[in-house]
Amino acid sequence: GKEHLMAFALDSSKHEQGEGSGVRMIGETGGRVLKRSGKWWKNKEGQQREREEILDIRIMCIAVFGPLRDDEGSKERSRYFVVTGNSSGRLAMFVFSIRTGKFTLIDENRAHHGAPILALSGDIVSSDAETKDKTERFFVISGDTNGQLLIWELCQRSQSTASKPNLMFELRYKEVVHQSGINSISSLSNVIGRNMGGGLGILVASGGDDQALFIKYLVVTELNEMKAMHQVQIACAHSSALKSVRLMRRDDRDCSQASSDQARPHSTSRASSSSPSETSSIVCEVYTTGYDQRLHVWQIRVKAGVLKAIVQRSVTSDVPDTSAVCLCIRKGESKPKAIVLAGQGLQVM
Repeated sequence: GKEHLMAFALDSSKHEQGEGSGVRMIGETGGRVLKRSGKWWKNKEGQQREREEILDIRIMCIAVFGPLRDDEGSKERSRYFVVTGNSSGRLAMFVFSIRTGKFTLIDENRAHHGAPILALSGDIVSSDAETKDKTERFFVISGDTNGQLLIWELCQRSQSTASKPNLMFELRYKEVVHQSGINSISSLSNVIGRNMGGGLGILVASGGDDQALFIKYLVVTELNEMKAMHQVQIACAHSSALKSVRLMRRDDRDCSQASSDQARPHSTSRASSSSPSETSSIVCEVYTTGYDQRLHVWQIRVKAGVLKAIVQRSVTSDVPDTSAVCLCIRKGESKPKAIVLAGQGLQVM
């Protein structure tokens, strides 16, 4: 029944030297309990009162931004923004400091998710290179058991500074994109140029219990609204519930384009001529997995102003009930990487 956050530091050098696992806890929340009256109170050590009135509230997902600068002119980065979604439909935003080891609650929202929040993804959208304003904007994408996809911006209140941030959730976009629960969300910013809508853009991919893969490209308008430009929806992306989605930038690897007779394109935009002279550019790749133990690799392409998803590869996993995929990309290299699948066991590809 507790919403409890813990932060750990990993030190691989200690593990290599045989000095233990190299994992140590560097911070945690105070353990807050939600009573039926709706009031929050801090649980004191050794006291567990009114157990029968405690609701079973759990943190279901988490998104982290950072590390962020301590002050506007500082080069040190020791702070993180942490956003959590729980089983009561509550979004909460914390600031975590490595120096103090404390989580500080900044804002929470209960108004728009009327169901448990199952998936979160966060992205930092930087201003266009052509503009003088180099500010960064923080966006959070959330999905619940009703198939709703919501996009939030972490906006500054008055008297908000870099050292003492005072942010709040601002809803920018809301849409039902799945027939049932959304299990996973992944997002990338500024991966498509102005020819696909212009301005600051976010590419969002989600997978749900309805076996569908949903991909949408949105841009931020001058009125600070999210405008949907293009989308692709694959109804039967997997033969089971789609449990994990992971987007990867095109620059992270040097992948070759699949030929048209070996790939299966999907598009919900208007049809266009497919003359041999037309060329398509690969924007990014999407890795999806589900309980069917299949790992699909999709290419997201832009062809004649139309967004398309094409199956590039598909392999079978040895892990039963595969529910998570993680991409390990080495910094500065494009080809070498590992794909980690998790379920009832682990497999590294």
